[in-house]
Amino acid sequence: MKKLIVFALLFLAATARGAVTDGACDLSTQPAATLLLPYFQVSLDEPPGEARTTIFTLVNTKAEPQIARITLWTNAGVPLITFPVFLTGYDVQPFDLHDLLVRGVIAPPNGTTNEVSPGPLSSPDNPHFLPTAAGNCRSPRLERHIPALLLPQLHAALRLPSGYAGGYATIDAVTDCDYSMPSDPRFFELLSDDNALTGDYQFIHPPSRSAHGSPLVHLRAVPDLPKTFYGRGDRRQPLPSSFAVRSFQFSDTMVWQEGEVVGAGELEAVQFDERENPLVVADVAMPGVDGWTYLNNGSRQSWVTMTTVFTETYATPLGNGCAPRAPAGGVIRPRELTTDSCDIAVAPAATLLLPLFEVDVTGRTRSTSFSVTNVSPQPQIAHVTLWTDHGYPVLGFNLFLTGYDVQAIDLREVLVNGLIAPEEQGTSNAATPGARSLANNPKFLGNAPATCSRPGQDRGIIPAQVQQSVILALTGGTLPLSCGSTPVGGEHRLATGYVTIDVVATCTSNLPTDRAYFERDLLYDNVLTGDYSLDDDDSNPLVHIRAVETPHASTFYENYSRNRGDRRQPLPRTFAVRAVEGALTTDLTIWRQPSTGAGATCAGYANARLPFDTPFRFDERENPALPRCYGPPPCSPHPEAAPAFRMATDDERLPVNTTGHPGGWMVLSLDRQSWVTTRIGLPGTSITALFDATALGNGCSAPAAVPAVPIGRLP
Repeated sequence: MKKLIVFALLFLAATARGAVTDGACDLSTQPAATLLLPYFQVSLDEPPGEARTTIFTLVNTKAEPQIARITLWTNAGVPLITFPVFLTGYDVQPFDLHDLLVRGVIAPPNGTTNEVSPGPLSSPDNPHFLPTAAGNCRSPRLERHIPALLLPQLHAALRLPSGYAGGYATIDAVTDCDYSMPSDPRFFELLSDDNALTGDYQFIHPPSRSAHGSPLVHLRAVPDLPKTFYGRGDRRQPLPSSFAVRSFQFSDTMVWQEGEVVGAGELEAVQFDERENPLVVADVAMPGVDGWTYLNNGSRQSWVTMTTVFTETYATPLGNGCAPRAPAGGVIRPRELTTDSCDIAVAPAATLLLPLFEVDVTGRTRSTSFSVTNVSPQPQIAHVTLWTDHGYPVLGFNLFLTGYDVQAIDLREVLVNGLIAPEEQGTSNAATPGARSLANNPKFLGNAPATCSRPGQDRGIIPAQVQQSVILALTGGTLPLSCGSTPVGGEHRLATGYVTIDVVATCTSNLPTDRAYFERDLLYDNVLTGDYSLDDDDSNPLVHIRAVETPHASTFYENYSRNRGDRRQPLPRTFAVRAVEGALTTDLTIWRQPSTGAGATCAGYANARLPFDTPFRFDERENPALPRCYGPPPCSPHPEAAPAFRMATDDERLPVNTTGHPGGWMVLSLDRQSWVTTRIGLPGTSITALFDATALGNGCSAPAAVPAVPIGRLP
């Protein structure tokens, strides 16, 4: 059985006053004023090093100090304990909830007070602080430990039937160090609107040598919202209420929600298996099936994650917190908002990006798989393009998705066996639609029935000559069928590249480098969602790139489409990236926009050495690491890399951590549209966490010069 666990409930209700259309409610991983840890689990009866625990880390992305108010809540939505944490400029602070709940340790000595010396680039004061903050944020006014007498009461309130302590946490930017709860009106008087905080969390279970994690939920302070997270003039973005969540036979779905405990029939859940057969679920115990699940929590703000033993990934909201609520029993589809938002959010999209794949084509040491879900009742066609790491398209194929269809693709099967997907799973229009699916999409071109048939799709099998040529391009960098010996990619032991997935109107043989792809094939319906998995150990959402009403000054496919006709959101350029070294290692997966455009010859794919701005690093004591000089004298201040690549945070292209402190964070300004994903892990184990980095702005923000003072969220 797959369990639906309603884990955390917020007791404060918010009242909607209507929808907004400017994207202000879109949730994205950007510096925020409130962070939500949607659930935590801690073993209370096991010693350190053996106990299940939850660790979360806060980063202040601004030069000005910040005060973060951390509140732990029971899973019934009762605020249990709160304490302030003083963060100097560019500070990073981890919290181990086992240390906090079992030993009563909030943070190392002086780690939460304003008596810590700021780094040389930090500002001494924040003009938004109240005058009383200077005294209230000092020892002994600011506690560093939870009194021992209080710990048994916390254990009793947090202990779940499983024996673990469980609940959730909120972290709010405030203007003074005090201990008022969110149930106290003074709490809201002290809220700050500084969108400066970012963070991530990991669940760690040492006995099973497993871990997984995600970014904290980032809620920005935005003025004049019709609905808010706390519902009390807090100006925090509200959370959505309906979701699409990928499901597997042995996965759990974790739900955070506001309001009272949900009774039978109040939470609408519909499961679709891999054949699009719907199953309406009437209670919180759901039979385990491979497919996806629609969850509708009515008017309640919610957040949903899917977990297995080794992985965790966020569900896809089918709208934002300001979208009209989905009626129970109605047509399942994304909630419509007319928005030209530049913020990249995990939301139904017209294009999906897998930033980097690596496949062992000679053995089974590494693979990458991804899934694509159609969250609309109309059938959709998803065109998949595999690109080399230098941005050359080497293979395209189409997935015909019936209404509410989900299709998983294993890139080892594609590259090694030439098999896109088993025939009976339906890459063609021969698949029988499910009971809730519609038979046709009026936006399809007239030739779609023929091109999407089994013969038109070559029955999902790649010809052997094409298959071998693609492998050679992704490992050796040459594509003899098209480019002879001219390099169009790098040389790798593993087949390496990236993937784009677009909504199209027919099963096309065109590629995004062809003008006809944008003039005839491309559609603009935000109906796709998806995720990817590395070695079955880590999973993460694909990058969801929505089509907007009018094109921005920059678009995702601007190098290939005429007059930005793709209308896809542009990606950001600057990121805050967590870095942990020592016993743990941190790898960065980076995708950047290639320089080549439509009509480029094979020799024009000279993307192997694209420069990016000098990275900047802070250790966990806020000490900055100065940039390196790259190359022989006279050397360049700009490191270079291909459009898609992986590198460790101790790579020679990054500033050296010379202080011996293992934790910290970096600012990467990548000079062009980019995406960065972080993977922190213990080598040789399944203790890893994969999550997206924090974007310091969006694709419409002006480029940032790094190092820049002050660093912070871009407008």
